[in-house]
Amino acid sequence: MDYSFINMNKLLNISIILIDIFWKSLIGIVFCLLVFFQATAQTTAVDKHYTDSMKVLIQKAKADTSKALLFNKLSRYWFKKDTGKAASFARKALKLGKGYPYYSALANYHLGVSYYYQNPAGAQKYFQATIDLLEDAKAMRSLSLLSKAWKNFGATKQRVTGNNKVLMEIMLNHAIPLAQAAGDHIAEAEDYGAVALVYSNLLNHEKAILYYKKAIQIGKEVFDKHSTTLAKFYIRLAQNDMEMKQLKPVAPSLDSARQLLKNAPHSILQAMYFKTLGMYYARIQHTKQSLQALDTALRLSRRLQLPYMAGSVVFEKFRSYNFAQQYGAAKEVLTQVLHDSLIASKPRNKLRLLKYLAETNKHLGEVNQAYRRLEQYTTLADSLHKANVKSKVAELEVKYQSEKKQRKILSLQNKTQAQQLSIQENRLWNYTLLAGIIILLLICGVVYLLYRNKKRKMEQEKLLHQQKLKDIHQKHRLSLYDAMLEGQEQERQRLAQDLHDGLGGMLAGVKLKLSDIADHQKSSQDMELYKVINQLDNSVQELRRIAHNMMPETLLRFGVETALKDLCESLSREHLNIEFQVYQLDKELSQTIQISVYRIVQELLTNAVKHAHADNILVQCSQNENRIFITVEDDGQGFDIQSLKNKKGIGFLNIQKRIDMLHGKMEMDSRPREGTVINVEVNVYE
Repeated sequence: MDYSFINMNKLLNISIILIDIFWKSLIGIVFCLLVFFQATAQTTAVDKHYTDSMKVLIQKAKADTSKALLFNKLSRYWFKKDTGKAASFARKALKLGKGYPYYSALANYHLGVSYYYQNPAGAQKYFQATIDLLEDAKAMRSLSLLSKAWKNFGATKQRVTGNNKVLMEIMLNHAIPLAQAAGDHIAEAEDYGAVALVYSNLLNHEKAILYYKKAIQIGKEVFDKHSTTLAKFYIRLAQNDMEMKQLKPVAPSLDSARQLLKNAPHSILQAMYFKTLGMYYARIQHTKQSLQALDTALRLSRRLQLPYMAGSVVFEKFRSYNFAQQYGAAKEVLTQVLHDSLIASKPRNKLRLLKYLAETNKHLGEVNQAYRRLEQYTTLADSLHKANVKSKVAELEVKYQSEKKQRKILSLQNKTQAQQLSIQENRLWNYTLLAGIIILLLICGVVYLLYRNKKRKMEQEKLLHQQKLKDIHQKHRLSLYDAMLEGQEQERQRLAQDLHDGLGGMLAGVKLKLSDIADHQKSSQDMELYKVINQLDNSVQELRRIAHNMMPETLLRFGVETALKDLCESLSREHLNIEFQVYQLDKELSQTIQISVYRIVQELLTNAVKHAHADNILVQCSQNENRIFITVEDDGQGFDIQSLKNKKGIGFLNIQKRIDMLHGKMEMDSRPREGTVINVEVNVYE
């Protein structure tokens, strides 16, 4: 038989198989690359489309607060994709939100989030700025933002200092109470879960279980029925119960987690669930079910590229065999994993593998192998220790070399100074020759500076003249506005006084006469006469109310602050709370400005009371130098801003007219069923 021919055929077949495998692998790689690049291109296109559409909205927006809000949305969108872009958009939002505490605080918060992972200390400063800006806030959205800022401030502080107790105190004393005050129950549940995790890290499993139960109790009401966050709480609760050796409540918790994770097959929590399930089965000595669950967890960990999770699953699988005293199977698991690059590439994982292998060899009576594994363990531990020592030595060496270089630099500097002194002595005469040239250049320079300063002065005088003309025009316009308003308000005051003193007195006299007639006549018409008297009395009350609205006496006698406070109190109802806040309002403002501010607030507040159907209304009035800021915020039904722009009522037209005369602006932020915020800014020229 010709064996060489058979060998050639075998070689040819093997070559064909290898070529086939090579081409299939190559095609698979090319296909994966095409899918990757296509997905990347699609993602990039989506990002670009979103960013471009937001930029168009920013260009169309007129108010700074609207632009700031859109830039904050862009920052939040880019946080998980590109922290540099996220920070850039947040800075733009911060610049536009200046003067508005909520918008400035929101921008600072997003800056802190952008720096959260790369620079925790820097992020901590931005979260502190958010807290400072919202320290006295009472609006719901401000309290919710303040709660999140405290939570992230505590987390960054814990990362910088490594102190878990500080984070726990901040969560319990600030973040959670603020979330409750804001009615943000989702944040409240997540915060309780975070506190439970801190207690778990501190090995206080009893407290951890208590707070996980609180998080689950709230989460059942506010989370979606398929929420992975709620599933995470159930899994961690089960783990803590096992740490406390309380196995009875573990199964119900894991069943709840399994139901919630049905619609999230690719979630990282799937690996965590099956690992916990395997741990539970091992503790109740159901070895077969334990190994099945742990194999599923290991497969998911490898697919999701989670080396730490995969390592912990392997060690749980080893413990499961140990519980069942199946040391041969335990040895096989550890031996296979020892060559797994995903798990064994981590030095700490490899150390544990070698240690457990040595213990398993000992149980199996394999003394030599146990000794060899222990030697490998010792060698690796020594190498890790040496690496740490080497790293520290390298740091010291760098420090020594740096100091050595500094000494060398100082020596060279001294030598250079000596050479420079010698050169200066040799070239001293050159300075004398150049003195004349330098003096000439100085004279030319002085002449040029005088000319340039004169030209600049002329330009400045021109600009100053233009500014003066502008100020004169503004003062003239303001004086016209003052005269117009003064005339209007004087007429209002005159009409109010005439109505109150004249017509009011006449009506009161008529009422007295009718009452006297009713007292002396006893007939069947008495009831009709009393009805007329009551109607006349109501007319007098209505007349007095109209006179008071036309010109409140408190505004003229005590100023705009007291008048606004009385206005808010008069409009409050049993189911309507109106809160008035004032900050640094100048009591010496001219009567014209005070009347304008009062009329603007009166119209805004009247609209909110009539149309918002709100439970709470907040009125804020503050002053910064020559600018007055007015905010009216309600938690009512809101409205469509575009529809208001298309069809404005007389009230809004009057407000806009007063604002335009004072060179101010008005911004509205409202959506149906989400409340309304109206910000007004006017200028004060004394």
